[in-house]
Amino acid sequence: MRTGISRTQGVLLLLLIGHLLLLSVACDRKERPDILALAKRIANTRFKGYTYGDQLDKKQINCVQFVAAVVEELLHRKLTKEEYAAIYMSYEFENLDNAVSKEDDRTRGIQRCLVDVLGVAETIQRDNAAPGDFVQYWYKTSEGHWCGHVAIVNTVWQDNAGNSRVSLFGSHKSSNGIAVASFNGGLVLDDTKKVYMCRLTRISDESDNPRPQKN
Repeated sequence: MRTGISRTQGVLLLLLIGHLLLLSVACDRKERPDILALAKRIANTRFKGYTYGDQLDKKQINCVQFVAAVVEELLHRKLTKEEYAAIYMSYEFENLDNAVSKEDDRTRGIQRCLVDVLGVAETIQRDNAAPGDFVQYWYKTSEGHWCGHVAIVNTVWQDNAGNSRVSLFGSHKSSNGIAVASFNGGLVLDDTKKVYMCRLTRISDESDNPRPQKN
């Protein structure tokens, strides 16, 4: 009596395994989209020719508006009221400078939205930054006030002094629109800044069915 599988069955089994592997890769790609490629496609199509500002009807776009548009593209839907408030940090702060200094949870912006509200990203420490990560950071102006900016990490490298530096893709005042900004040799995300980073881990199954909004 013959045992085992026939040659034909073996071929069919190999084909089935190959098909399952391809499905696995496809699913992984769906859950982990290329954030930079997506953001640059949006910049070169939907927002081509836009300058820096906050009046979309006048072909202007600021840093928050652009990142929010990238998130909506990832979710395949508009942001809910809660998600919008988290990214835009549209809360009534008694004193914004104090809130940033004390690391008020609401000042985490994009990190809070993607990690806490949507649950589709993980918190990343600044030393582990990689292309495609989202970053909300605050820096002090010469007048001593905190000023915020949000963008997507484009490249990461170390300078001769060992400092980790990044270039960012987004809408910047310095470039008067959407571009890659290196901030005069690369932005250092050091202790002089409040830095909140996150990395997308998956696209929520609820993308087309947003969570109920909190009152």
